[in-house]
Amino acid sequence: MNLTIRGRMLAGFLAVTVLSGVLGVVSVYEAGNLRNVSRELAENTVPGVDSLGMLNANTSDLRLLYLSHIDLTNEGEMGRVEVEIKTLQDTIDKRIQEYERDITTDEERRLHDAFVNAHRAHLAEAARLLARSRKNENDEARKDFFAAAKTHYDSSNVALDALLDYNRREAVTASNQAQATYTEARNMLILVIGFVLAVAVTLAFWLSGTIAAPISRLVEVFRKMAAGDTAGASEELKLVDVAAGGAQANDEVGTLVGAAREMTDGLRTVTKSMREGVARLSTNATQISATAKEYAGTASEQASAVTEVSTTVEEMKQTSEAAASSAREVAQISDEAAKNGHLGRDRLFEAMAMMQTINERVAGIASQILQLSEQTSQIATIVDAVSDLAEQSNLLAVNASIEAAKAGEQGRGFSVVASEVRSLAEQSKRATQQIRGILAQIQKATQSAVMATEEGTKRCDDGRRAVEAVRDIVENLAVVLSDSSARARQIAGASAQQASSVAQIASALGGISKAARDNATGVRQLEGAVVDIERLTFDLKATSDRF
Repeated sequence: MNLTIRGRMLAGFLAVTVLSGVLGVVSVYEAGNLRNVSRELAENTVPGVDSLGMLNANTSDLRLLYLSHIDLTNEGEMGRVEVEIKTLQDTIDKRIQEYERDITTDEERRLHDAFVNAHRAHLAEAARLLARSRKNENDEARKDFFAAAKTHYDSSNVALDALLDYNRREAVTASNQAQATYTEARNMLILVIGFVLAVAVTLAFWLSGTIAAPISRLVEVFRKMAAGDTAGASEELKLVDVAAGGAQANDEVGTLVGAAREMTDGLRTVTKSMREGVARLSTNATQISATAKEYAGTASEQASAVTEVSTTVEEMKQTSEAAASSAREVAQISDEAAKNGHLGRDRLFEAMAMMQTINERVAGIASQILQLSEQTSQIATIVDAVSDLAEQSNLLAVNASIEAAKAGEQGRGFSVVASEVRSLAEQSKRATQQIRGILAQIQKATQSAVMATEEGTKRCDDGRRAVEAVRDIVENLAVVLSDSSARARQIAGASAQQASSVAQIASALGGISKAARDNATGVRQLEGAVVDIERLTFDLKATSDRF
């Protein structure tokens, strides 16, 4: 079966996955069996044994309470014991009902009914016993306690012991079943795990034999090819074919074997072609060396002639460059003058804008100062109102002091308050006087500021008109300077064209001279390259001989 490496890996992984799934299913199944057995023990057997043990203890306690009731003569004590008897009987009835819900077999039902009947007979006899004890017929009640009541009690104990024995046998049976289930599950899991491990090891050896072995052979093939042993590489490829399952193996290893065989054949072809090329290259290198030596002499003579002509043209170039430099300086001076004229005009425009801004700012300040003056007047009005309020408060305080003096001892507290009010009124009056003085100074300062801003506005208008007159003069000067700069640039352009023409001639001669020098250098480099080619030819021949 020809599978690719990917197919083999997927097949191995799928097999291991299926086996793991089988192992999981078996584990889940056996765990479910153990859970069922454990649930039977936890929900039926163990609770039944515990419930019966409690019933045994409760019935014993109930009989002791009956005996205690017989020994009592006090009404209160007998009533307390009767309450305990009633509570304990209710507990026993509840436990019987709980146990009855978990009965699963007919035998258990029969033993349970026998206990219940004996217990009810004991309760009936006990009721008669308690009635005699309540009448203080203690001797008769004691005789009943150790006679008929004891008989029914012993019968209920025998039935309860039989029920306990049955539950213990059921517990042992369930425990043995759980042990057997565990042993079966363990053995089954050991078998399945052993089978899974065997299959996994088999798959591992299969994958290793079908993938790793051919690849190891291919590594040896490539090592021999790198060492030049093409014959040994071909023999090794035959062994790889066998390890890979034949030359037509339908997987990546077969493809890699085919590529290695093609590489070996191609390497042989390249080696043969390289030997032929090395022979031709050696012959051509000899011919190139002879030609380069002949051309070296001619290139030296040509370089000397070009050097003489270049010297004469260089002198002409320097003269033309001096004339062009002078013309450029004149044009540059004219440009700077025109630029300064335009710059002066722009600065005048900026000055006019700044004068306008200053004028607007001064007007705004004047408006704000007028608002401040109006607000100051409003504050003065408020201060007058506060001063009047202080006068009235002072007058009220004086009247209050008079009334307090009339009231005598009872008005002393009111007199103190009136004194404080009069003091606050005096302080308010002094504060309003100080504020009036400050407001008067503010009004005087605002009047001076308004006059100053009006004067500043007039001076700004005068300055703006003067700047406008200067602007007209500077604009005319800028026009004249621009015309002069344009004419100077025309002269500089003509001189630059003349210098450029001479420079182009010099550059061309320089290129010819450089080309001549480069030719001579190239010939020398060509001679060196021929030597390198001869050395390379020797190295290539030695390399091709390896294969």
